[in-house]
This record gives sequence, structure tokens and C-alpha cells, in this order.
Amino acid sequence: MRNPLQEQLLKAGLVNKAKAAQVVREQAKKHKGKGPAAPSAEQLEAQRLQTEKAERDRAIAAERNAQARANETRAQVRQIVEAHKVKREGEIAYRFTDGDKIKDVLVNAPLRAQLAAGTLV
Repeated sequence: MRNPLQEQLLKAGLVNKAKAAQVVREQAKKHKGKGPAAPSAEQLEAQRLQTEKAERDRAIAAERNAQARANETRAQVRQIVEAHKVKREGEIAYRFTDGDKIKDVLVNAPLRAQLAAGTLV
């Protein structure tokens, strides 16, 4: 698109269409400009340091998350064990196998009945 001055020069015959088109193309090139300037060494170094810091931060965060999940799992296991804990009191010895060994535990009569029936494991 030409400006009014270019139109007037073209009508007056001072400029031909080819010359006007060339001027328009040159102006478009100037407006478009060159691509972004190449980053300087300082900018590249700053970007590299920023990338390294981000990677370290991600690694540290992942490690913290893994540790938090492990702690949470341990707490859940402790809670389950405490909730289902059987008191170690009784006068009857109940014998059971643990791998290749035979072990015994002192239980009372109701616990022995549950263990024998298989309802308490």
C-alpha cells in the first residue's frame, strides 16, 4: 500500500510503477528488519546457568517428594500395625512355623481359638 506522496509522484509522471514497487519492497524490508540479534556470550552463559539451576531445583524437588512419599508410607504401615496389634498376654503357648523354624507365643484362650480357626493371622 502506497502513501499519498508516492501516489502523487506516480500521477505526475516523476516516478514509474516499477520504481514505486521497488521502494515499497525496500520499505517493507526495513519495517520487517533483521532477525533477532545473536545472543551475546554473557546472555548465553546466563541462560546456561539458569537452565542448570532449574535442573538442580527439579532434581531436589523430586528427591524431597520421594522422601515425603516414603515417610508417608512408613507412617501408614505403623498406623496399620498399631491398629491391629494383639496384646502379648496369656498363659497358653501357641506354636507356629516361621520359615524353617518353629516359634511360640503366649496367648489367651480366645486368641488361641481365633488362631486355630484361621480368623486371626
